[in-house]
Amino acid sequence: MSPSAIAAKVKEHGLSGFALCDHNSAENCPAAERAAKKLGLIFIPGLEVCSSEEAHLLCLFDNVETALGFSGWIYDRLLDIRNIPEKLGDQVVVNEFEEIENEVPRYLGQATSAPINEILAEVHFRNGLCAPAHIDRPVFSVISQLGFLDRNDYDAVELSSHAVNNPLFDRSIAADYPVISGSDAHYLSDIGRAFIELDLDEISTDSLRSALRHRRRE
Repeated sequence: MSPSAIAAKVKEHGLSGFALCDHNSAENCPAAERAAKKLGLIFIPGLEVCSSEEAHLLCLFDNVETALGFSGWIYDRLLDIRNIPEKLGDQVVVNEFEEIENEVPRYLGQATSAPINEILAEVHFRNGLCAPAHIDRPVFSVISQLGFLDRNDYDAVELSSHAVNNPLFDRSIAADYPVISGSDAHYLSDIGRAFIELDLDEISTDSLRSALRHRRRE
């Protein structure tokens, strides 16, 4: 799952581009942007943040610099728990040549100290987009943690690839928001299993927000 391997697999599937949303970090976004550019792909930097309620939120930004700034804000809100690679897995920062440049010392698999509403406000302050992730899942979703989809100013809500074709999931829960879905790939073989199509005037969060609002009206 190096940035260059992800970009190559996205290109292989005939997709126009991808967003990289590692858990609580955007450190691999610079290399992903360079790898995407080499293959003529659109790249959107982001993070999948775990709130203090242990709900996952997708956070997307206009550019890598903004994503890294937000990533630092999130990192400061993690407990100083050291990662143990042999027990918890490697947390490496990789360049576009698949060379390891750095390791993130603080464990990224934990919840931040920031609650949902604070994360949402900070993302919007940085002109980013924020969407509750995989709201259909029984763990680490806004609904699983709060028991309901709170009436926050989300830009969209995400369904997992499993819910997209699941007739048992009550989609009316998300009726107030545009619905998106992605591959949520943790392995290269997962890339392309779900995607969305949007007509964009330009590659920006403002254009994404406008396209998502149009999608909701359709």
